[in-house]
Amino acid sequence: MVYSSIFLANEDPSLTTDEKKAQVANADKALSDGQAAVNAATDADGVNQSVANGKTAIDAAHQPGTNLADQKTAANTDLQKEHDAVVKAINEDPSLTTDEKKAQVANADKALSDGQAAVNAATDADGVNSALADGKTAIDAAHKPGTSVDDQKTAANTDLQKEHDAVVKAINEDPSLTTDERQKQVADADKALSDGQAAVNAATDADGVNSALADGKTAIDAAHKPGTSVDDQKTAAKKKIDEEADRIKRQIDSDANLSLEEKNAQKAAVDRQAENAKSKIDSANTADEINDALRSGIIAIDAEYIPGVQKSIQNPVEVHSLVSVSNNKNELPNTGYSNNRSNSIVSLIISTFSGIMLMLGVSKKRKDNGK
Repeated sequence: MVYSSIFLANEDPSLTTDEKKAQVANADKALSDGQAAVNAATDADGVNQSVANGKTAIDAAHQPGTNLADQKTAANTDLQKEHDAVVKAINEDPSLTTDEKKAQVANADKALSDGQAAVNAATDADGVNSALADGKTAIDAAHKPGTSVDDQKTAANTDLQKEHDAVVKAINEDPSLTTDERQKQVADADKALSDGQAAVNAATDADGVNSALADGKTAIDAAHKPGTSVDDQKTAAKKKIDEEADRIKRQIDSDANLSLEEKNAQKAAVDRQAENAKSKIDSANTADEINDALRSGIIAIDAEYIPGVQKSIQNPVEVHSLVSVSNNKNELPNTGYSNNRSNSIVSLIISTFSGIMLMLGVSKKRKDNGK
């Protein structure tokens, strides 16, 4: 009888190993106690009573556990509760990004599925308990908190500062920009850094930090706007020099108070200044140097035009002197007109002078006749 009880306990799938050991120990004790009672009996009735009591005690040693199906149902329920709690913790974790949360929830889902499959495949209580424990461990492991939000903010602000410094360096080393343009762009980068870090600090979770970081970098990068290439700026500046030189030479040519010799001399000087300015432009390395060469070149070109001075006729003696000189040299002194034009003016002056002298003679004759 005792062996039957022990066999039943050891073969009972509803019992754990520890429960089986305890029940076998109880059966052993019941056997020992029953046999002692039999040996102590003094008559047939005492023997029979001890046997009956011993069997009852031995049979009572085997206590079947909850049936295996119910244990499995309970284990699967426990796994589901563990999964739901872990998923809730994952979704409420501000240190995780949306993508990280999705990945971790998927891992928790898989751990639940695997755990419940193991529970269902178990053939005894030990198997159910082992599958339950392993399933909980796997589900719990699915949640991996990220770096704290404060540490993420610190890292993001550091990244923004590095991005800002790199962009400012690029701005200050950009030869296509003028000093004023550089200063404005650096100011824009400074503002983008300040705004970006403020947004990072205001974030409440990893997604907010990452979004503020990305937006901040974009704004900082946008602060640097390279200018027209240095070569293209040189080409444009030299064109302006040529245009200014042409304009000044047209002014010189249209100045009626300059002689042909003076015009040619001034235009030659303009050409020299233009070539000198273009040479300086070609030697320039930055937008500032190009602009300086352009500015000084235009000033130098403009300075080469010295307008002629128009002379006025004040009295007949000056007219007579002017006519005499013109007759001798066939040109007006310092008028800037060509010989043909000078001759025309001389003829006009002579005619005017003759008319004045005639009028003076007639007036004198009338006075003489009146005396």
